[in-house]
Amino acid sequence: MRIKYAASLTRSSLQRRVLWIFICKFQQDLLAGLTVAAVALPLALAFGVASGSTASARAGDRHHRRSS
Repeated sequence: MRIKYAASLTRSSLQRRVLWIFICKFQQDLLAGLTVAAVALPLALAFGVASGSTASARAGDRHHRRSS
């Protein structure tokens, strides 16, 4: 049965199916990325505040200052 199904797909219908799957997966991946960002950013700020820095401290501040 699967062989008949695969043989019945034309090139254009297969391309449309692959495009549809790509679009669906892209939407899912985009939503997952936004969810991770929404959780990771406040968590990173909380770790920074817990370690003694301010929430507005830049990541490279400590490494780029030169002592006079």
